[in-house]
Amino acid sequence: MSFNRGNEAYASEPDRGEGWIKKECKAYLDEVCDRIGDPVADVNVSIKSHYSRLKLLRQQLVRRMKAPGVFSNDARAFADLFVLAMQLFAYSKAITEHPEYPSLNADEQRSTVLMFEHSVARAQDIKARLRTAVEDKLRRYQTDYFSEQEQVQSNKAEAQKPDVAAPAHENTYNEFLKGLPSVSKPPSEFTTRQPEQESACAIMPSAPPADDQLPSYSEVSQPSQTCMMSKIDPGMCMLRLRQVVLPRDAMHKFMNAAMQNTSNNTETCAVLCADEAGVTDARITVSTVILPPQQGTCDTCEAHGEEEVLNHVISMNLVVVGWIHTHPSQSAFLSSVDMHMTYGYQSTLPEAIAVVMSPTKQPTFGVFRLTTAGMDTIKACRQSGFHSHSIPSEKIFGTCENFLLDESQKVQMMDLR
Repeated sequence: MSFNRGNEAYASEPDRGEGWIKKECKAYLDEVCDRIGDPVADVNVSIKSHYSRLKLLRQQLVRRMKAPGVFSNDARAFADLFVLAMQLFAYSKAITEHPEYPSLNADEQRSTVLMFEHSVARAQDIKARLRTAVEDKLRRYQTDYFSEQEQVQSNKAEAQKPDVAAPAHENTYNEFLKGLPSVSKPPSEFTTRQPEQESACAIMPSAPPADDQLPSYSEVSQPSQTCMMSKIDPGMCMLRLRQVVLPRDAMHKFMNAAMQNTSNNTETCAVLCADEAGVTDARITVSTVILPPQQGTCDTCEAHGEEEVLNHVISMNLVVVGWIHTHPSQSAFLSSVDMHMTYGYQSTLPEAIAVVMSPTKQPTFGVFRLTTAGMDTIKACRQSGFHSHSIPSEKIFGTCENFLLDESQKVQMMDLR
């Protein structure tokens, strides 16, 4: 890792000792806490579904903590774990405030309270490890910075030394060069341009997306500029999304299963899942498509028995990666109802995707996710059915860029209808 970026900002910092390290570490932890959000247990969703989602979130935390090398003092890995543990804490607390919470049986209520308590203890432990890893990173940066400054001063001192007379053979060679015909300056279009120095965090386009097109996820994941860690390692202050691999076979088999509904202008929906082998620190590969019991119309599709499907997912040790549904006679986009559905998936897995198949339009499919502003907007919305929001739809969701369409892998279909 190069520590050249942000040296100017560091040089202007008056305190370069432990006080500076502690202050910058706190600033970074504040950045991480901003990513946790405030999960809400939507009263329009049954408490049984919320409880199943809570168990799924706990499964994700356990899985990530068991991943190889996760405790190798990697600040990024600790940041991701801390966010996940705090989301589990916040979600379990929100569930206890759901009006239907008393309807859970005694074991389920006890389990919810235990997840609440254990997630707090786990988060505290991870936060301590995260603080140590970040402080170590800042100290390494500090050491490298001073080494660079010493080298700069050494180079300046060397440059100020008086010139030493050149050897006789070198003078002879210089006289030979003087006798050569001069070379004219090349045309300006062939002149080599020196690249402009990159700004400390110029890793994402700063221009906002045009109003007539959907924003890409690069707009969502742009890091904050408020703490030094964003200059030392810009990726540290970004919501680190793993790549989602979507086999084309998943779309092909899903459309075959939805063929009759599509011919009747009726929507069909399914859940996208990944098995244990398909989940790594870098990517998540869709391996299974589950069609739940459902009822659809020309512009809606309502799945039934979500808690049963999620319990099935948990028993098979799968990870819910998102969902897929059809727009039999419309283009690929997210309606207001779709946005709320996507919020549920994305609030438990930041990488979650929403795939929309539109067989009668071009393009024939779209892969979307909610923006940061979109997550905040949907979280605060208490409306149901088709409705408008306080900001335009193109600012609520955008085309997903953290996915890869795979042409070779095959998926398993599970039709529970």
